Amino acid sequence: MNALKLAAATVSLTGAFLAAGCGGDGGGGELSAEEFRQQADAICADFEGRLDDVEPPTSPDDIQRFVREAVPIIEDGTDELNSLDPPAEFRDEWTRISEINEENLDTIRAVRDALDNDDLEEATRLMQEAGGNEEEADRLARELGLTECGQDTAS
Repeated sequence: MNALKLAAATVSLTGAFLAAGCGGDGGGGELSAEEFRQQADAICADFEGRLDDVEPPTSPDDIQRFVREAVPIIEDGTDELNSLDPPAEFRDEWTRISEINEENLDTIRAVRDALDNDDLEEATRLMQEAGGNEEEADRLARELGLTECGQDTAS
């Protein structure tokens, strides 16, 4: 994978991360199914928009800047989504979505760290291994009735 393909893969993975949504059992009190869908989709739309505002990398040297700008946005989106308390009937799926997205966040952080260490080979390896589980997270989010979370932004 050359550096420009790495840039495209990085953009795709960061977009897919928030599109899938991530969950937890935050402390706001259990939401109804409709409240949960509305709040989760609003958070996904907000943070997807913030990611869209990050200028995509225009060269191999620009990948590091892109990843550095995207990681805090993804972390913020994760925190907000984790504060939601899904209804009991959604909990298993939401927990699995959370696990998948935590793995993806760890991968994006590892890519950032590899790029900070000028290790393009490691960053490339990480990106090749990443992303295989986004389809599952997207499918689960759609099964929960989410429309913003669960969009396939990689296509």
